[in-house]
Amino acid sequence: MATPAAREIVIDRVLRSGLVHEPGAAAVYGDLDFIVLGAVVEAVARRGLDAFCRERIFAPLGMRDTFFAPLSDGDGLTESVRRRVAATENCPWRERVLWGEAHDPNAWAMGGVAGHAGLFASADDVMRFAQVILDVWHARSDALPRELLRSFAERQELPPGSDWALGWDTPTQAASSSGRHFSPRSIGHLGFTGTSLWIDLEREAVVVMLTNRVHQVAKKSRFDLRPVVHDLILEAFAAG
Repeated sequence: MATPAAREIVIDRVLRSGLVHEPGAAAVYGDLDFIVLGAVVEAVARRGLDAFCRERIFAPLGMRDTFFAPLSDGDGLTESVRRRVAATENCPWRERVLWGEAHDPNAWAMGGVAGHAGLFASADDVMRFAQVILDVWHARSDALPRELLRSFAERQELPPGSDWALGWDTPTQAASSSGRHFSPRSIGHLGFTGTSLWIDLEREAVVVMLTNRVHQVAKKSRFDLRPVVHDLILEAFAAG
């Protein structure tokens, strides 16, 4: 059940979880670190993560359609806003099609506001965010600290050969969701429900995909579409 107590239980369980690998020995994708990061931001800022992000990130960058949907506000989004949001999975344990509420079960249990999931946005806003990244990277903007941004885009090499940067993925030689044409100097990230952002920092090419991949049954969904779409777009981009 999505309650303040459930939120504290999730954070407490994460903090008590044991190491699966020694630090630096393996790269394993997971949500636990970003759940903790969200809680740290709230503790330092002394406000909810949704309010902090709205005031310090979304509003300054002009992202007017990017927001969390706190379940404490009722059933999540208002009807007028929800009609602009894609439905996702027909959730067996919530016994309904999820539409305008956090799909991720931990984010939902935490009240719809969490560091790892539960964010809603328009494609225009995600593109706007990517353009800020490019403008800062190429020294056309000081909206973000340039050297800090560059450090976040660097592969961490933990362990050696890992393709993960700080919060970002980078293209791999084999089966990358970015496809075959994004340059090695690219960063990207996916969302389980079917969202995707890839930014080629060299070519200044951006592809945003906001789909409801898991509609209506998540376990039957595949990941085949994104690399195909990315290849077609960059091939058209290269053809001029």
